[in-house]
Amino acid sequence: MITYTNHTALSLRVNGETREVVVRPADTLLHVLRIKLGLTGTKLGCENGDCGACTVLLDGKPVKSCMVFAVEAEGIEITTIEGLSGTPIQKAFLAAAGYQCGFCTPGFIVNHAGRGYGTEALRIASAGVADFATIDQIQKDQVGFKLGPFEL
Repeated sequence: MITYTNHTALSLRVNGETREVVVRPADTLLHVLRIKLGLTGTKLGCENGDCGACTVLLDGKPVKSCMVFAVEAEGIEITTIEGLSGTPIQKAFLAAAGYQCGFCTPGFIVNHAGRGYGTEALRIASAGVADFATIDQIQKDQVGFKLGPFEL
């Protein structure tokens, strides 16, 4: 990290690629992903950590990117919804029509990916042969509890 007057040059690892960016110390990771890097799948919602539309994975754990400064993410693997394109979790949401208007769906998908949504449930859902009630039961069997889409 190189610091200039009121700006910092960062090397961020995003979706498996190293990206160089110059940011202000107060820039959130959400702002940098959307504005500086053009990854607009991560959505701006409440900007106070409540809604989850801005969820990304930091080293595999779901984090609300509006609550993280970009400078805090250097040296951490960042995964956005773009990095989960074509994965079983995305296919499961599509197969089960797990979206409404679609605005917060990327946050739901990223959150589920980071919470270890059962692989058997994902396989069945992505094949289009189960509804969410069946998936929830498989999750309970595999991990001992349901990882619902609205769980905090």
